[in-house]
Amino acid sequence: MSYTHKKGKGAGSYNGMQKAADWDGKRVKAVRQIINGGGYGAAPGTLGTVRGVYAGLDITFDVCAHCGTVTHIGKVGYFDVELAE
Repeated sequence: MSYTHKKGKGAGSYNGMQKAADWDGKRVKAVRQIINGGGYGAAPGTLGTVRGVYAGLDITFDVCAHCGTVTHIGKVGYFDVELAE
């Protein structure tokens, strides 16, 4: 019997990946606004790189074209991002 997740067939807990470690090093795009504990965030569509997988994804987002900051956010949910093309 195959596992079917509420977000779609075979989605599982890792948004289509077989295991959490498969996200490490991947380029991703935020699908919603993500904010860290310091109040800095990434808008939907912002690109970044997964730097580690601990209690969720640790992502370093690219330099903001508007303000020039680089944002690092940890414990990001697997369904808050998607793989960048």
